[in-house]
Amino acid sequence: MPAPDRVTGADFPPEIISEIVLFLSSVFSPKKGLASCSLTCRYWAESIRPALFRTICLGSHEDKSQLSILLKSTPGLGDHIHWLHVAIQVGPDPQRPWVHHLSKLSRLAPMLQSRYP
Repeated sequence: MPAPDRVTGADFPPEIISEIVLFLSSVFSPKKGLASCSLTCRYWAESIRPALFRTICLGSHEDKSQLSILLKSTPGLGDHIHWLHVAIQVGPDPQRPWVHHLSKLSRLAPMLQSRYP
């Protein structure tokens, strides 16, 4: 074990990280707790990334655009996305059409493509 002043997130056993993540996810909304944990250090961010990005919720064209930018700028991130939830606003002030752009995400998130050909 390194000296106490040199301890990093990578020095924690994976079981401890898992318990911390489970606790914070139960206290806060799951995404907020996971996002908070991922800011601890690079090691935790890499460890938490699969759970944080497993399910993505999109509610607008802007959400889709931001996700596309993030996936293009972070190689391998799309490999963690397994589920995509889409919320479409209906009513007196409907959104402009954007759902047809989702097919472009399948190139950036290969697990989506394999589950939903």
